[in-house]
Amino acid sequence: MASINHKRLFNQTITILNSNSLHFFTLSLLFLPLTVFSAFNLTTDLQNLLTPITIATFITVIIPALVGVVFTTYSTFHAIRRTPLSFTLTFNAFSRSFVPFLFTFFAGSMKVILMSLLITQSFITVDSLLLGFLIEPLIVLPNVLMVMTRICLVVWGSAAAIVVSERKSGFEPLNQSANQSAKFRLLSFLIFVWTICGVESMLRNCVIFTNLGSVSMWISVVYVGVNYMCCLWMIVIYVVANTLLFVECRKVMRRGQDAVDEEVPDEDDRLPLHGGFSYMMCVRLIVWSISVSI
Repeated sequence: MASINHKRLFNQTITILNSNSLHFFTLSLLFLPLTVFSAFNLTTDLQNLLTPITIATFITVIIPALVGVVFTTYSTFHAIRRTPLSFTLTFNAFSRSFVPFLFTFFAGSMKVILMSLLITQSFITVDSLLLGFLIEPLIVLPNVLMVMTRICLVVWGSAAAIVVSERKSGFEPLNQSANQSAKFRLLSFLIFVWTICGVESMLRNCVIFTNLGSVSMWISVVYVGVNYMCCLWMIVIYVVANTLLFVECRKVMRRGQDAVDEEVPDEDDRLPLHGGFSYMMCVRLIVWSISVSI
């Protein structure tokens, strides 16, 4: 079996998405509320995001996203084993894995909030001792929360795969995901840069493009619609790639044992050019090229 690397991980991810494009595209719609919420609050000052209305809205839109993560992770495991995917099979994951993953999400959220509060308090204390005046906590805390969230998306990227495959919940999947090798962490970081940073970039482009007064309405609708669809695909890629990375890491840990049922054959290392995901990326490239020339 070939060793895992960024090229092989990328090819396996695209293979799974192109082979089951309709299934994963349908699941990606569960991330639409979170994507729209992020787009509308992208230009909002960070300190204004910690309002009761914004927090309540975020809780409302995060539930479908958590369901989407569970469904996508469960489907990825079956796609790796070459099991035909069906929504009936995917819905079985809800009763088995959603509650443990919800507990894991709450545990991670508590950890992020507590660490952010501690860092914020430490920063304010040190700043007051050095400069002699206090900084408003609501100015520092949102920025610290944003940085900590990005770090945890890298460190805890495989937590969902651990919950679904090993039936663990709470802090245990988070600690297991964080306790990985440097090579694993590097690949997790590359997945984050490729997907989540890509989502942020596309959403910012949508905000800038829609504010251009010289662009007609229908062009803006097409541009924003295509970018939103690509954002949904990027989130799906984040989940699928981290699940694949976890499977490959588990193979290394089980070296010498039989792991054929989870293996992706070497011929899949050839990048497939045909499939729903590849077509969507081509449309995104065409729309982007047209928007640059406007």
